[in-house]
Amino acid sequence: MTHADQKRALLVIKEDRLAIGIGELLAALRYDCTRVSAGSVSTSSEVQAALANARFDLIIAQQRMSPYSATNLLHDVETIDGTGLPAVICLAENDSDHNAFIRQGGSSFLVLEPGTVDLEHALAKGLQEVQKHREYKKTSKSNVLRVIEGFKKESEFQEFVLRILRELEYFGVRPPAGPLDKGRDIVCWERNRMGYREYVGIQVKLGDVHGAGGTSGLTELGREALEAFLSQVPFADGDHDLDKYVIITAGRINENARDKLSRFALKLNIHRRIYFLDREELADLVVTSCPALLARLE
Repeated sequence: MTHADQKRALLVIKEDRLAIGIGELLAALRYDCTRVSAGSVSTSSEVQAALANARFDLIIAQQRMSPYSATNLLHDVETIDGTGLPAVICLAENDSDHNAFIRQGGSSFLVLEPGTVDLEHALAKGLQEVQKHREYKKTSKSNVLRVIEGFKKESEFQEFVLRILRELEYFGVRPPAGPLDKGRDIVCWERNRMGYREYVGIQVKLGDVHGAGGTSGLTELGREALEAFLSQVPFADGDHDLDKYVIITAGRINENARDKLSRFALKLNIHRRIYFLDREELADLVVTSCPALLARLE
């Protein structure tokens, strides 16, 4: 096995005997293990440092972790390494409320009862569930990409994005009222974790976004982004400026385009409020967060 092919596991386990036992089992499966003796995956600075320095295929945590916490962890890891989500196995005292999350989030929650659990069997079961999830995600993403690639009209793709936003429980999801969209194909709002509303404008594109000029390039997108931020949007509680602007395309957004548009936004002091989603990222979002829509596509 080459260094590039070697699988890596992060063990966040405080108990020495448990860490040694799991480490030996994973070593037999050709995992290179890194251990951090910490009580929390999400809050430990040592864990965050380990995630920043290496890409892991598997994380095993000796803690009861809620689906919300595990989702945040998976997102943090994906943001750090950009190579896709690892699996997380949590050694919890009870897994009864996590069955749906196993299928949707890439985590397996094992019941460990001291003195009675067969650790090798429990770990094998968890890894089997992880593999099933990865196969499911790969197949599901292919299905979503096939649907996205089949859109021939921008209006069809826009309707698909509207369905995604509604399932994600955004509020007031609609095309802008009136003929002047001011750079926005969709508007909506969300409530952030502090309870405040954030107003969102979305621009939908059917083709690739690249660094050249033209309707699929940065000249047009830059103009549309500027218009979107300079004009208020009517919502049920009054007119509001946008807090963020999202460019979603059924094609690809290359790095040159992202970089140039980000630098353009920086000059206008709006660089923290522009986001990008290309077809790959949109497909990942559907697979991980839109089970109802995904079921209809399959």
